Amino acid sequence: MSPKKCLSPFVFLLMACTRFPEGVADRGSAITPALAPVQRALVEPEPIHLDRENVSFTITPRFSYSVQAVVLHRESYFLGWQAGLAPCDLALGWGDLITRNLHRQVRWSQGGRWYQWRIGADFPENNSFVAKFSANTHILPANERIASAVCALEADDAVALDGMLVDLRGQRGSEQYWWKTSTTRADRAGGSCEVMWVTRVRARGRVFE
Repeated sequence: MSPKKCLSPFVFLLMACTRFPEGVADRGSAITPALAPVQRALVEPEPIHLDRENVSFTITPRFSYSVQAVVLHRESYFLGWQAGLAPCDLALGWGDLITRNLHRQVRWSQGGRWYQWRIGADFPENNSFVAKFSANTHILPANERIASAVCALEADDAVALDGMLVDLRGQRGSEQYWWKTSTTRADRAGGSCEVMWVTRVRARGRVFE
């Protein structure tokens, strides 16, 4: 088993996690998980300040980020200092892992803001291959529509996410917390999760932004 580490403010979120919401019809091009995520530098990005459930958050943009992927697993979170801003994590796969259909030979799970996988002795690649073409992504939805969509995704859904990789700092009274995003797809273990501020979602023929 190989780990990677990396109550919602939206009242309707519990319902959203079991029922995919209505949205605008997606008239864009097909989602193509064969492609690698696209990460680009930002020019003088401004920090975002938010308050959620007695925690003051500062979101520091690092890179613009777009990913087209297959959902390998989704986990919702309702406890912890991050939960008010990051209600769910998505384990995402792309590239050769998907085009060769190898993700179906892997056992995926998530918990404690990590994701894990298990491969059998007959799996044709090693753990580094799985790490290269997958990621645990902490999802920070920019609004309620996006939150309702990402937290209702299921395994095998094709999804396109647009937004930014960000660092997150939280403060509650005298307590301070940090999340730093990964900025490479090749890392593993602590700090290797992407922290993503999501501004647009495409899935199941609908778009949310």
